Amino acid sequence: MTHNPYDGPAGPQGPQYGPGSPNPNSPSVQSLLAKVFTGSPDLPNPVRQLQLAAIASAVGYLITQIISLVVSSVVLSGYASGLGIEGMAGAGTAFGIVLLIFALGLYALVIIPLLGRKNWGRILGIVFAFLGGISSLFNILSVGTTFALSGGLGAITLIQGIVILGTAVWFLVFAFRADVAAWYTPHSSVGYQQGWSAGGQAGHYNPGNQPPGPGQYPPGAGNQGPTYPGPQGDQYPPQGPPSSPSN
Repeated sequence: MTHNPYDGPAGPQGPQYGPGSPNPNSPSVQSLLAKVFTGSPDLPNPVRQLQLAAIASAVGYLITQIISLVVSSVVLSGYASGLGIEGMAGAGTAFGIVLLIFALGLYALVIIPLLGRKNWGRILGIVFAFLGGISSLFNILSVGTTFALSGGLGAITLIQGIVILGTAVWFLVFAFRADVAAWYTPHSSVGYQQGWSAGGQAGHYNPGNQPPGPGQYPPGAGNQGPTYPGPQGDQYPPQGPPSSPSN
């Protein structure tokens, strides 16, 4: 049986890899992180900046939150001793640890698909960046109250707010770039063929490499079958296109 020229060189079941296609050789999270930190040439710089912003936000939050837990534990211990409530500091620290684990889980929910070139990770990151940035802005504006309670706790709260707000702005600047959005958006199987439109103009957009319809051949070529794609696109020999392949 004759090979169908529209199935491609690998046949109808040939392997096709793209942004939205499963690849059995897809790299691990460690190798994807290595690409980000080493500046791999196959990772566009705007995309790398987006991923770096998300990672920097997670690391900055982790460090500042741990320091905040230590400082707040000391502050609450002093207040608890004065009030005779010894368990208040421990309860506050436990709540802070649970909050930290939950926040890191949200960061992982964004960073892992972001490294794996999933567009929904970029969209989820935009939502979290907006919410985190607004929350950090309110914390910065109201940090005077925290300074009144404790200078050390107020300082670490201010630093944490600046880190989260700064990384959120960094992330959003690159998340809305057209080239970044295009890199994360899966593309369907489309192709451009140098054929002929119904009006006799060369060149038409052919989604899925479908065979051209009536009137999409060069003038005078008749309604014969299409030519096969060559190095320079579809080409018609001087004697006209070959006849349609038969099964």
